[in-house]
Amino acid sequence: MKVHKIILLLASVLIASTAFSQGCQGWGKGKDSLAAIQNHVLYRDYVKAKNYEEAFPLWQKVFLAAPSGSEKHFIDGVKIYKDKIEKETDEAKKAEYTDMVYKLFDQRIECFGKRGAILGRKGYNMFYMGADEKDVFATFKESIETEGNKTKDFLLVPFASNTVDMYRNKNIDKTEARAVHAKMMAIVDHNIANNEKKAAKFEKAKAGITEQFTVIERNIFDCDYFKADIIAKYEADKNNPEVYRAVYQELVRAGCTESEPVVAEIKAKDKSRVDAVNAENRAKQAAINAAKTPKLTPTANKAKEAYDAGNYAEAVRLYAQAANEATDPARKGKYYYAAAQTSAYKTKKYSEARKYAKQAIPHMPGSGKPYMLIGNIYAAGASRCATKTDDWGSRLAYLAAIDKWYKAKSVDPSLAGEVQSKIAKYASYKPTKEQAFQRSLKDGQSTNVGCWIGESVTIKTVKGY
Repeated sequence: MKVHKIILLLASVLIASTAFSQGCQGWGKGKDSLAAIQNHVLYRDYVKAKNYEEAFPLWQKVFLAAPSGSEKHFIDGVKIYKDKIEKETDEAKKAEYTDMVYKLFDQRIECFGKRGAILGRKGYNMFYMGADEKDVFATFKESIETEGNKTKDFLLVPFASNTVDMYRNKNIDKTEARAVHAKMMAIVDHNIANNEKKAAKFEKAKAGITEQFTVIERNIFDCDYFKADIIAKYEADKNNPEVYRAVYQELVRAGCTESEPVVAEIKAKDKSRVDAVNAENRAKQAAINAAKTPKLTPTANKAKEAYDAGNYAEAVRLYAQAANEATDPARKGKYYYAAAQTSAYKTKKYSEARKYAKQAIPHMPGSGKPYMLIGNIYAAGASRCATKTDDWGSRLAYLAAIDKWYKAKSVDPSLAGEVQSKIAKYASYKPTKEQAFQRSLKDGQSTNVGCWIGESVTIKTVKGY
């Protein structure tokens, strides 16, 4: 069988071009050619058996004599040197072998062309072999710009991951990150539509690209990128308050403003609903108040009057005063809690609201409402703990909110349903494993939220990308 292979290879020598640049010699002629072909057949058998140590000296002879006799010489050389890297313990030799892998790709391009395709494979190897991210990015970028829709599916997710790292490390700006994303999505969409054989693989690549970019999408994309998917949720159940309020929050987080018709429409719809609910609640409360003897202290009554008149800052002051004046623990708790609610939901002074909620706690045994309120204001004020480029602080704030909601449920089991709803809503807002890893933290460890919250939380992460 081997003799037959040798005869076929010798026949190919007769028609092969001998016009190679230096370093791209073909099989040549005569005894040297026959020896190279024999060594080629022998080393390839070893490579097929993954016996790379036995293959190496034979491959080396073939490569020195006739590197361009077959493109397999370059492909097999990469396999052989990667095996050496895996087994080597000397870091200097590992670096030498790594350099040889990259040089094999470069010489393969010199000898066989196909620059874009081979650069893609080089970039793939550089990515997984730990090359400098800037070099990896430049290699991948040239490859997909050259290959376009012919780009291989398996290159796209590593390039997406590399691009995300480049952006997060401030080596590229959001304009370039978006351009790379757009290019990759154009490639996958073309192949999904036109490459029936590989469509499933490109579908998988598209999902991988999307997952990689999730961690930076809020930083690099604008309203137009998110709008269609978000609006589709609204259109599916547009009269459901839970749906359209969640949609409104998503649109705002995506950078959509009231200049977008759907944002203005939802805001007006929710205001109308809230106004109607508030009017109904006020009517019910008025009826209740009319049916019973007022039980407020004079100061608390003034606080309520200030509240009803829309003078919320004065209402907070008077409720706090009423709490200080009260001798009955239940009244103290009630008035401190009223001050906390008014600060939280009307004046939006979250630190003040937390202070009064904490003062209410000792006087409201068995009630989880103060803890629930603190959790709500942590969630509402979480964005204050983020920076323009990093939402780590806000994610810690959401952890602090979840901790308070759990505390509320443990104190007051009647709040279990409300707590579970809150936790389910904000579960995905926890820090990502990648974010924690970058800060040398892992699940179970404690860290300080900082910001205006200033509490310690136990790290609980979600998968990011």
